[in-house]
Amino acid sequence: MKKTNEMKMLGQFVDFNIHELQTAVADWFILLRIVSNPQTFQIGEEEMKVFSPEMVLEHVRNIQMEDDFEWKVLANEGRFRIHVFKGTLFIENIYTWEAFEKNQLIILDYFEHRMQEFGFYGYIRSMDEYNYHNVSSLEERKIFEDEEELKQHALMYSQKHELQVDCSQFSGFDSFYRGYLLTSCWKFYMGGYYSKIIPPQMIRELQQVEGIKDFGGNLFCITLYKHPQNWDKPVNLKYQRNLRDQLGIDFISWNNGVGSLKEPMIEFSFTDREVHTVQYLSQQGQPIEKKKASNFITRTYDFENDEYFENRMHGRLNTQAFFPWVNGEEKIQMNYKVLHPEMTLDDGLSAYEYYIREYLELENIEDSAKEKFESILIFYLAEENLRKLPIQNIKDRLTDVFFKQKKVKAENNGKKFPGFKLKKGKNKLTVIFYDFEQMNH
Repeated sequence: MKKTNEMKMLGQFVDFNIHELQTAVADWFILLRIVSNPQTFQIGEEEMKVFSPEMVLEHVRNIQMEDDFEWKVLANEGRFRIHVFKGTLFIENIYTWEAFEKNQLIILDYFEHRMQEFGFYGYIRSMDEYNYHNVSSLEERKIFEDEEELKQHALMYSQKHELQVDCSQFSGFDSFYRGYLLTSCWKFYMGGYYSKIIPPQMIRELQQVEGIKDFGGNLFCITLYKHPQNWDKPVNLKYQRNLRDQLGIDFISWNNGVGSLKEPMIEFSFTDREVHTVQYLSQQGQPIEKKKASNFITRTYDFENDEYFENRMHGRLNTQAFFPWVNGEEKIQMNYKVLHPEMTLDDGLSAYEYYIREYLELENIEDSAKEKFESILIFYLAEENLRKLPIQNIKDRLTDVFFKQKKVKAENNGKKFPGFKLKKGKNKLTVIFYDFEQMNH
């Protein structure tokens, strides 16, 4: 991989009044003048101009809360961008390593003060690490990777059906959930609003990180390892993956159409005022995959009233951990997956196989519901994907599983959908393939 050794600083800042917003933009320019020698200044797509402090300050004084604009500054020490959108401030600073190393204390002090005042999210990381984990375009990756390196990556189709790298497989991929940035990198800052999706106590108890800084007000900075340019050392990539798995990022949000195809170490559910989590731990209290867990921590955080509830348990999972929707009258228990197999190279075949095995091969679970209730796994798909469902290929992948075909009639319109009754040993599972329309019925 061809490296630049640059450093990337990204942040989103909220809840300003007009004076605070103008001051924040002015402070950003002051930082740039301390750590660099600005050469050019550009407003949106206008012609680039020679940088002039007087001109910049004049623009700052005219900022209004309803404004939407982007400014760019270039210098030998880096390239810098600021975006104001209706009272919200976004900054992206790319520093040369020399400029960052020389001014690291100043940069960190500036960023942490700004995060404490108005921070929503932010991070500081190696630009090479960011590119490796987030550039999906095959052509763009050729800038820093050769053909042999490109061949090592999993591929997928974009929504425009263009072939690209499946970056969701990488430990440092930036995911978004309801506007919240979720990632794993050198320094990751989560503002107070994050308590609506991640209980603060869970962040305080993260394992295998270099440090967790608690600023108060549910603002945290997670430092993953000591030196940002050592991101590609195997031990640091392992820590990066561990943090991603502990935060459950790939189970909160994904963009490859089928999910991560691996077991969670933590699972989430959300209401309008609470976040609920179940964390899976080994006998030694280490984060572990769901089916291997023998210890569990359930957390509920009421972010409206700042109330936290926790329960630590030892034991084994029951079937409701896999099929949470239970109908006692009909004696059925269900779970579902929403898939977009058109984004995969194998029409979703690997995803179908993974999820069927995940919910069929339930060992060491001995509760009455497993025998008395019918376990149902529902796949919701687009109609086009239903029409070309690779049923025979699914059977070929699951040669150790007995299939019995089943047609299911939809309650709302009487439409029939394909399904199977599966059996492997003592385990049974009913699988049904519905179109998206049935999700609301």
